[in-house]
Amino acid sequence: EIVTTWLKDNGYPYATLTRAISHITDGNCVLIRYDIVSGHVVKIGEVLLVGNTLTSQRAVREKLYVKTGDTYSAHKILESEFALRRLGVFQNVRIEQMGLDEKSDSIHLAVRMEELRPLVVDVSAGFATDDLYTGSFTFTNFNTFGWAKRLSLRFIGGQRLSRGEITWVDPSFLNHD
Repeated sequence: EIVTTWLKDNGYPYATLTRAISHITDGNCVLIRYDIVSGHVVKIGEVLLVGNTLTSQRAVREKLYVKTGDTYSAHKILESEFALRRLGVFQNVRIEQMGLDEKSDSIHLAVRMEELRPLVVDVSAGFATDDLYTGSFTFTNFNTFGWAKRLSLRFIGGQRLSRGEITWVDPSFLNHD
């Protein structure tokens, strides 16, 4: 299985491995033979993005570890799906591979995404003996400008307290997921 996994991650998704066991006549030896049929090298065909109405194509494609013309890699396709999920702007991400069943020379990918609602508004009010009456208003955009970056504006006010906060979160800061 390690050999076939390696082959599937290096351009040979149709690779097969068969094992044959033969007993030598004296009974003390066993001959194990592995036959590997790698098949032909497969490339990534077109990469189609579906469902990213708010998120820019650039933000999505930056998270893909495969692009058109690359050598096929099952591991890179799976890692691409995980990287898109880690962005935090999608409710669902699925990468469909078209052409595997037909044993095509190029595998086309359909990246299907379902986006989360990007805007959240929170309002709160309270009373505490230290601050007396307080309230806050928070506005958060989880997909600011379609860049898959989070912007929060928070205003806190009360009889003894007032302040504002701006928060910018980039999940890819320093190229780290």
